[in-house]
Amino acid sequence: RAAEPARAALAGLPAVRPAWLGPQALALAALLLLGLWALAGLLRAAWGCRVHVTHKKSPLLSGILLGCPSLGPKARFFPTPWLAGGLQTVFTGLGRAFPALGPSVAFEMEEVATCSSATVRLHWAHPQRSGLRDRSRRLGSGALPPILVVVPGTNGCPQDLYLRCMVHHATKAGWRCVVLSHRGTEAALRTPQTYSASSTGDLGLAVERAFAKYPGAPILGVGFSLGANLLCKYMGELRGRRRMVGGVCVSGIWDWMSRVYFPRRLAPLWRLCQHLQLRAQKHNLRKFGGDRGKVFLGTPYEGALQGALAAKSVQGFDAAFTARVFGYSSLSAYYRDASMCTHFRKVAAPLLCIQAEDDPFMPAASHAVQRADVLASDFVCLASTALGGHLSQYQGLQPEPWWAQTALEFLDATLQRSKENARSSWEFATTTAPWPASPSPMIVGAPLAPPRASSAPRAPLGSEAVGRAEEAGSSLRGGGGGQGPSQEEAAAPQEEAEGEEAAERAPPGTPFTPLGATIKSFLSPWHGRPGTAPEGGGARQEGSAWISPSARQAAILSAYALAVAASPVVMQRLRLRRPRPVR
Repeated sequence: RAAEPARAALAGLPAVRPAWLGPQALALAALLLLGLWALAGLLRAAWGCRVHVTHKKSPLLSGILLGCPSLGPKARFFPTPWLAGGLQTVFTGLGRAFPALGPSVAFEMEEVATCSSATVRLHWAHPQRSGLRDRSRRLGSGALPPILVVVPGTNGCPQDLYLRCMVHHATKAGWRCVVLSHRGTEAALRTPQTYSASSTGDLGLAVERAFAKYPGAPILGVGFSLGANLLCKYMGELRGRRRMVGGVCVSGIWDWMSRVYFPRRLAPLWRLCQHLQLRAQKHNLRKFGGDRGKVFLGTPYEGALQGALAAKSVQGFDAAFTARVFGYSSLSAYYRDASMCTHFRKVAAPLLCIQAEDDPFMPAASHAVQRADVLASDFVCLASTALGGHLSQYQGLQPEPWWAQTALEFLDATLQRSKENARSSWEFATTTAPWPASPSPMIVGAPLAPPRASSAPRAPLGSEAVGRAEEAGSSLRGGGGGQGPSQEEAAAPQEEAEGEEAAERAPPGTPFTPLGATIKSFLSPWHGRPGTAPEGGGARQEGSAWISPSARQAAILSAYALAVAASPVVMQRLRLRRPRPVR
């Protein structure tokens, strides 16, 4: 009873809030956290991170990397101080909404029709005059500017920040660029087919169009995100190996299945990127698929459209729409075909893959697998940094993408390497052509070294070895003495004179062997063999030819080339006398 009045008095007083929960204290705490974040960014930018370069030891990649200072053994990446953590990826996403964040590029749009009545848009950007002057000063005035085929990522368009940065740096360096626009991202669809990470038809069409529009110009490629997967698969195909000199893949999806099964509960940036990607895909499908999807009405993909619009995740969208439209049996089959690691062993041209270990689209546990996949290929090189995000890796106070300059250095070194190989092959073919100069098949590959000049006199055609071979051939065919000289024996003096004249006409340093004449002596009696069938068939005639002169000559040349290639002495000489590349 004595304490009740005191309790009533305390109940009427207002609640007192602790001083550390006041608005001023909260503002001070926020400023303190912001200062720590800025300090961490400054320290990270000042220290930078190492550029890890992984590749299989091969003369080709080692020679190319010598011309890339950004990929040297002491190369480091210094990120932008005020773009720490995931802000680099966010900055890339804001590039389309705010064009002032990056350089401005002038494009020329071109529509190319396909065989299925669809159209593909190509955006051309021509090289700047300063870049052409620099390139002509280094490579000569007659050199054509190379063509760079740029493949954007998911929902990409030429207004994206990373595309404008790449095209701006390339045209400034004297490159001609063409940006591929995926179906259903800029224009209305005419067929139910859109685009995917495994369909290289539109990319092949763009490359063929560039080859037809500028014949003789070398073609190289660079792909971003989903476009990196397309470029990697295209370079592994036969037509890509014929057209592409080299390529660069930036922030490609190494293994699509790892994105499905890797836990992402503690990655809010990944969930945000997935939500924005799904939203953009649905928006493009509604906008460019016609009014209420009229393109898909009456087709087997009408149900796929409804399933895509009702999907709750990117994986659900791909399972309901993309995998069905492109004819895959399951989502795992589509993801397996779309992964970069599936096509590394088929790539036969230099390919650089640029990755960041903090990429929100890639699990951190897959980087060891990436290095193992790269070491299994002779043409793939991996350059990874600890920081950078997805399609970002900005450096400097004014953000500039580090991968743009690195990609151009790698492509320039690849182009220079290919020109040196072509020049050395041409010089060897024009100065040390094998004798006799006949239309024999050539093996495409590294140029062979000229054989050593022998000081010993060359044996003329019709020597004792040839005579022994002719006697052996006549004994094997059953021809004995007492029958008079045959037609081949009568023509022996003429062949001997021709052989001596040919030996005098042979270029110095070229060995002359009677192997071809020996084979010819074995084959020549067959031409007039009695009791053989004519070429056109029918009854056997006396003295008719069962083998045509052209087939006989081809057999002689093929046997001669096979014997020379299989000779260990010749191969040893070729290895010892391999010419050095012209620099």
